Amino acid sequence: MSYNLLTSIDNNRLKQLKNFKTIILNGNNFTSFPSILYQFETLHINENPLCLAPPNDFINDKYISATSNLYVQINDKYEEKLFEIYQQIFIENLTSYDIENLSTRFKLSKTDMNDFREKYSHLKRENKIEILLNIWKQKRGSLANSDALYKFAQLIGDKNLVQKMQKTYLLARKIRI
Repeated sequence: MSYNLLTSIDNNRLKQLKNFKTIILNGNNFTSFPSILYQFETLHINENPLCLAPPNDFINDKYISATSNLYVQINDKYEEKLFEIYQQIFIENLTSYDIENLSTRFKLSKTDMNDFREKYSHLKRENKIEILLNIWKQKRGSLANSDALYKFAQLIGDKNLVQKMQKTYLLARKIRI
């Protein structure tokens, strides 16, 4: 049942699948999984980006460590995708802010700024913003997440940018829940 964009499975039908040992549900849009799925020996549920929490009755069982690791990975993928979307909105909609001021706000070192000026001065504005965001993300590591980028947009004060990011944030939260 991979890559069918399913959002749920009927529990009664699952109960009839007693003889299966493996079930593959990759690439669907499940928001959660019924605990009966965990009766299978092998369960593949990767690439279900909307699912962020295992069933409670499964968590109480002996597989809590493996389950929590799986859902942390799913949440990390979700965060990565949200950051990419925010980055694209940032690049496309940041119109009223100077590149030099942007680099100052990103708190990049003088060395990084000099390298940036030497290598990328000939590029278009959108490309420069994208490169600055990539440098910022590389320097900050795990601290450069979608939430930090959203707060950064608020700090800059570009209303159009903040509104678009806020709409995306609200939509992403609605999907996530």
